[in-house]
Amino acid sequence: MIMPYAIEFPIAGGDQPPPPNLYRTLYANLMRWMGAAYPGLGDVIHDRPVRKPFTLSALEKGRDGDWRWRVTLLEDDLWEPLWTGVQAVGVLDLNGRTWPVRWPDAQVIHHSYDLLLTATRPADYIEMKFTSPTTFSAGNLDSPLPEPVAVFKSMSEKSYGLAAWGRPRRLSITRVMAAYTIASLVSVSTS
Repeated sequence: MIMPYAIEFPIAGGDQPPPPNLYRTLYANLMRWMGAAYPGLGDVIHDRPVRKPFTLSALEKGRDGDWRWRVTLLEDDLWEPLWTGVQAVGVLDLNGRTWPVRWPDAQVIHHSYDLLLTATRPADYIEMKFTSPTTFSAGNLDSPLPEPVAVFKSMSEKSYGLAAWGRPRRLSITRVMAAYTIASLVSVSTS
């Protein structure tokens, strides 16, 4: 049975805030931890063509003043390499600054998907908050959220609704905008 792990690592960063735009750096640290446990595992995970078996949060400041990093593993067999790797490396390298990871104090949650589904009540309203720019991968393409064409269409419809002359019969600007923003589907790679 596959059971996801959610691990929140306390990071002893001191008084200085972390540098901005750390997703690739945090990703590289996770691959480094996996590779420390099993040489080459980080490369194998990185080279997967579509879906990565984990999610990563940004660094967030906790109530206790320490920084925290949440990693969710979507495959059980990655738990042991992650836990072994974080113990072996013991730090995050954040663009040249080393921050100790207090791994013995990590909060680990491990539940089955069945339990997660049955313990959840249906919701009338769902709010999603992204703390960093977000992209979703499909094959070799990454699509940003919010999707630029959808944002433009929504904003133009609302502005025409408020305009005294109303909405024009043909909204050709939307097609022109779509032609130029389709480039928002890009290939993102790490180096």
